[in-house]
Amino acid sequence: MLTALHAHSASTAAQLNVAIISVPAIRLPVLVHAWQARHGKALSYTLEKELGGWYETAMLSLIKGPLIYDAHLVHRAAQGMGTDEKLLTELVIGRTPYSLDLLKAAYRHVFNKDFDQSQ
Repeated sequence: MLTALHAHSASTAAQLNVAIISVPAIRLPVLVHAWQARHGKALSYTLEKELGGWYETAMLSLIKGPLIYDAHLVHRAAQGMGTDEKLLTELVIGRTPYSLDLLKAAYRHVFNKDFDQSQ
């Protein structure tokens, strides 16, 4: 997969697609940890450096999982000078209170702080 990342072309994008998407979701953490052990870098870091656009977004969301990726999106929406209210609305609307509690817990786990401390 590393060689697929270094040669950025349509065929290598297809190789990446097969490497990540063909792995069942339950085994993705094993792939992520194996990458870290073999290459000494997080797979997410490598993908962020080598990919871009919506393809990068899709791959990162797959390897992080939906809840952790949503926590990262909440963090991104609250960073900087303003708040991305549209993104926050998309992340919150339709969630049950239990799902919101899970999102808060995931945010706390990833960033070691609560939502209201994100600024």
